[in-house]
Amino acid sequence: MGTVVHKAVEYLLKQHREGEELESLEYYLDLITKRMRKDYSGSISGKYPSRPSKIVGLFEHHYAESIESSVWKELNGQALECFETFWNSKIFTEIQSCGTDDILEIEDLSHFFIDELKVFVSMDFCQTKDSKVVIYDWKTGKSENNATSEQLACYALYSNETWGVAPEDVKLIEFNLSRNEAVEHHIEGIDFQEIQEGIITSSNQMKSLLADPDSNTAEESHFDLIDDPDICARCFFKGVCSKFAQA
Repeated sequence: MGTVVHKAVEYLLKQHREGEELESLEYYLDLITKRMRKDYSGSISGKYPSRPSKIVGLFEHHYAESIESSVWKELNGQALECFETFWNSKIFTEIQSCGTDDILEIEDLSHFFIDELKVFVSMDFCQTKDSKVVIYDWKTGKSENNATSEQLACYALYSNETWGVAPEDVKLIEFNLSRNEAVEHHIEGIDFQEIQEGIITSSNQMKSLLADPDSNTAEESHFDLIDDPDICARCFFKGVCSKFAQA
């Protein structure tokens, strides 16, 4: 559901950036419903293994789990509500009032470097406003999870490397479309040196588990199985897990 909403908002904002006349709200809501129906149909048909990059395969269909049709209708309703919240929001109005030349990125896969480590960054929407870089992060879940210091630091480091913007001139706005709540985060108080060292340490720890870091290959025996049935039940990789193969 979240991916469909993000794609719809991305499409809307890219239309705005290109100076195209926007359609009615009903048009975009209909696009969302059609996309969700197409994804569901493609998944239940079982054709996704042949074209995984083009056809969605839903977890429940892949593992033959029984899901009531009312669940899918509820998800569609949530997706429509999230998009309508964005459409009617003050944030969308403010974005429309800014010049399209102020838009920096929309869902681009970018990167920066910490020493020789390549760190990837993808921002839902980013623009300049009042001489600052403002980054927007759309949320569609009902959880209370907020941005981490690491996320904020990465955005600031990327903005500095790409646009020469000082960290104090970067801010992040998290907009939870499910709850219609916007939270603003600033960079003050973040220890960039500590976070950069932590990212490098984390990367080195992951590389240490590889059989051959240069070719990025691993051996399953190097990774211990967890013993949490709740996590295992929703694991996307349980179909190739030796733990389930033995069950």
